[in-house]
Amino acid sequence: MEKSFLEQVSDIFQSSLDLKNRYFNGYPMILDHLTMFTYNLEEYQKSKKEADNIGNPEFEDERGTLYKLNNPVKLEDFELVDFKIAKPHIHNHNNHHYAVYYKVENFEDFKKRFDALNNNNVVKQQLHNKLEILEKDAPVILYIVPISEPALEDMDEVKEQVNGETDMLRLQAQLEEERMKRIQVMADFQNYQKRIDQERSTWGAISNMGLIREMLEIYDDLHLALNDENLNLEHAKVSLKSAQDKILLAAAAVGIEIINVQVGEEFDKEKMEAVSAIPASEEQKNKVVAVVSSAFKYKDKDFILKPAKVVVGK
Repeated sequence: MEKSFLEQVSDIFQSSLDLKNRYFNGYPMILDHLTMFTYNLEEYQKSKKEADNIGNPEFEDERGTLYKLNNPVKLEDFELVDFKIAKPHIHNHNNHHYAVYYKVENFEDFKKRFDALNNNNVVKQQLHNKLEILEKDAPVILYIVPISEPALEDMDEVKEQVNGETDMLRLQAQLEEERMKRIQVMADFQNYQKRIDQERSTWGAISNMGLIREMLEIYDDLHLALNDENLNLEHAKVSLKSAQDKILLAAAAVGIEIINVQVGEEFDKEKMEAVSAIPASEEQKNKVVAVVSSAFKYKDKDFILKPAKVVVGK
């Protein structure tokens, strides 16, 4: 059966006492508070929700939320009143999920005992006004601090102490938030561009579907004509004329118009392409003497899709 949150707190408290008694048995200490580490925002919010059921939130800052137990936990000669839910990324012990703080009156004297401790299973570290002791396989870290250090329950002193750090952390959080917003805007814009390109491609394919269908119909007509064993010249001309008419109708349906180029017109390089030039009379010089193929353009547009191929007099 899964233990309640209060039972978990009690177990952590007991583990810290076991650690303290194992290495510093008999040394007078005062219990300050217990800290529970979290490793992501979801875990932090879940722990806070459970903590709300057993205590009252006293104070929250960028480091976490301090609670006061509704019913203090009493073990041996100690009474646990305060515990803290720490926000993610404020600690560097990935294998230890809890820390318990104890105070000593003579910090310098205790440091001598701390320095003398020699055990292969113990990792110890001296920080600023704080001694850290942990066992490699234990979930709890033991912190020993001078009695002169402000206790977490002395909220006014704590607030004054962390004001500078709080402002810096708040600024860093704001900068990180702005950075994430910019990244999100860029990602949204890139997704928008991808969606527009995809829609443009899709609509382009849909808009050409009618023309493609007409081309396939013309292909079928020519295929049937070419495979007709009784095909003669007259029938071939009829089939080709039918295919030509269908092509013109399909082109007109998508806004393509034929440009009529006639023999005798002045050569216009904008809508004509000279495939050949032949000697001609003075009147026919630089004029169309034969039309090889027609010109096409978009309806109501000056853009020439295909120039007419012509023979020009010279």
